[in-house]
Amino acid sequence: MASTLYLSESEKQIGLKHMMRDEMFNGISYNLLGGTFVYLIAVYLNAGSFVLGYISSVLYIAGAVLPVIPRIFNKKNIVKVQSHAWLLRGLVSFFYVGLIFLRDDLAIVFLLVIYTLFSIFRVIGIALNDFTVKSLSNSNNIGRIVGNINIAYQSSAIVVCCLAAVYLGVVSLPGILSIVILQVIGAIFNIFSATEISKIPCRRTISYRKGRGLFIVLKESMKNEIRRRRLILRWISSALVVGFSMVVPFLKIYVGFNDSSILFYTAACAVSSLIAGIVNKQLTDRLGSKPICLISSIVFLLFLIAWCVAPISLGFAFFFILGVLSNFFLLIAYFSVFRLISAVIPDKDAISFNSMNNFIIAILALFTGLINGFLANLDITVVFINSNFFNNYSIMFFAIGILNLGFIFYAARLKELGAYSSSQTAKILFSRHGLQALSKIERLNKTFEPYKRHLLLFSLGTNTNTLATSQLRVILASPFSVDKKEIVRSLAIRPRKTLLPDLIKLAENDDESTQIEAIIALGSYKNNELAITSLTKLLDSRWSSVRSVASKSLSMVTKDETVLERIIELSYKAAHIDEEVDYLIAKKHLDKEGLFYENFFTSVSQKRGVTYRQTRYAVIASFLKLGSPVLSSLYSKINLGDFKNAITEFVTDAQDYDVVFENFEDIIHSFIILDKEKLREYSLMMLEGCEDIKDKKLKHLKIGLLKVKDFDLGQLDLQDLLALFYFSYSIAKQ
Repeated sequence: MASTLYLSESEKQIGLKHMMRDEMFNGISYNLLGGTFVYLIAVYLNAGSFVLGYISSVLYIAGAVLPVIPRIFNKKNIVKVQSHAWLLRGLVSFFYVGLIFLRDDLAIVFLLVIYTLFSIFRVIGIALNDFTVKSLSNSNNIGRIVGNINIAYQSSAIVVCCLAAVYLGVVSLPGILSIVILQVIGAIFNIFSATEISKIPCRRTISYRKGRGLFIVLKESMKNEIRRRRLILRWISSALVVGFSMVVPFLKIYVGFNDSSILFYTAACAVSSLIAGIVNKQLTDRLGSKPICLISSIVFLLFLIAWCVAPISLGFAFFFILGVLSNFFLLIAYFSVFRLISAVIPDKDAISFNSMNNFIIAILALFTGLINGFLANLDITVVFINSNFFNNYSIMFFAIGILNLGFIFYAARLKELGAYSSSQTAKILFSRHGLQALSKIERLNKTFEPYKRHLLLFSLGTNTNTLATSQLRVILASPFSVDKKEIVRSLAIRPRKTLLPDLIKLAENDDESTQIEAIIALGSYKNNELAITSLTKLLDSRWSSVRSVASKSLSMVTKDETVLERIIELSYKAAHIDEEVDYLIAKKHLDKEGLFYENFFTSVSQKRGVTYRQTRYAVIASFLKLGSPVLSSLYSKINLGDFKNAITEFVTDAQDYDVVFENFEDIIHSFIILDKEKLREYSLMMLEGCEDIKDKKLKHLKIGLLKVKDFDLGQLDLQDLLALFYFSYSIAKQ
């Protein structure tokens, strides 16, 4: 089969394998080459707030070079360009060694030059990586893939940050030598990362179309309402990440974190990022990105208020925990926005679109970094000297809070097809049933053992949360699913009004594989007009089994006896014993007088088989709750060949009635030789001795049994005579 620009499923799996390896190596290399370590070097070199602000934003400022990328690399393979950019990022990092030999302002300038080059090559790779992720995923799994990528990255980041913290705590080398050694190790791992990227399958090339420059793509994107709002959210979320990264110098300079503490804090933030990725993976594909963005950004705003008012005197533990929690909710929002953007990247202008996106982020990052650097110099504690509130960066955190309010505003206005509302999402995330539903759905996707799936499905079917309902609705809408029948059965035990229309749709579809189960489930919706109307309609179905089950279910949901005549009429056409049982149950519920018992020997007149008659008599016995012995157990022993013992035990126990006591031996003998005349005679003797029967149902049963007088004994066999004797004795005993 000829290949297209799109990857096959097998190619996607290969690509994802190499991408996960790339992210693992990248988690090591980036955390040794950028971010925290660059801050530590800058602080060691006594860099000012503006320099720190530039460092916090340069990763994004580098996006300013992206508009020329499509033109420079036109018709070049996307993955090849991405892997080469990644390789150059690592090679540039080897120049950090030069910092050992430089001092003061020259060292700071050299640091900024290297880190800027590092950031330029990184942002080129990131811009191309957005499209690579999209090419390896689809709309149903992109949230999970983004989450898995983050997990691979953050897992290695956690390990390397912890090891680096221990290393810096143990090793004591002059100046920044110990940090530079770690950066050389990071550059080596960066080469491994670039190698894995080069192995990702890709047939697409970077395309530059004349007249499709950055501002044209930007203008078109701004005209598209869905794309515009998602881009604005991406830009604001990136600015929030840039702004909040200033927490590291704040902790180092003012709170008093040492190098090891900063690295342990970075590792803890990596853990929170890892968990954020897992949470994002679990939630966004099921609930949508909008509600997750909105809720997480509101929580982040509350933490920002704490950052604004918290004095430095609260100490290490407070700011450590506050930073980790703030980072967690910020990144949940950030990852959710990434999913939104990935869904609207155009195929033809993917690189131009990403270049435009990152260029705008670069401009915003520059302003955010510089403004943060400026605001960091505005020490509000100088004004509130004796206050128990505020800290040196309070004004900066306040500005980040204002920016976050803008994010909340746009997230609230976002339109996302299929997403839950914020209130629905809150009910899921902040309720026991909602969290249980999330857990059960996730476990269901990973469980294949039938019994365990059965338990999970049953539990899901009895969970009343909105998420569980939506998942059940998806399963019910499937034309075929191994889980569908289990779900329908669970609704018979725990009916849900929200799923009633779905059940009715299944019940009224004659080509539906779960039609019978759906009709049975409708029998749990008592006094519900929709269920009653549907079941009444099904009494005219073309299938006899559907008519009988509908009769049974209808009798359970309504007290209207007007349908009884129709059900009695249908019962005469029962084709199979299960249909007969359904009709008997229906008549039991609707015929309060028990008139249908007068037709006790209908199965004899219809010349039904042995099993049919045994079953019918046993069902009637179960309705009347006649006590010991149980008729069905007598038939069971007879069917197993223990006829003589079964009859002897039964007649022996029945000696509490005088007719049986006085004719004990003869009755047993009559059963053994099947003396039909005598057995009928003894039964009639017991019935005719019962004049004052208070139970109306037993009265009608007696009338039905007395009809045996008019039967040709040749029509009766052991099943009928045993039932006749059993019910006659039971009525007499009453």
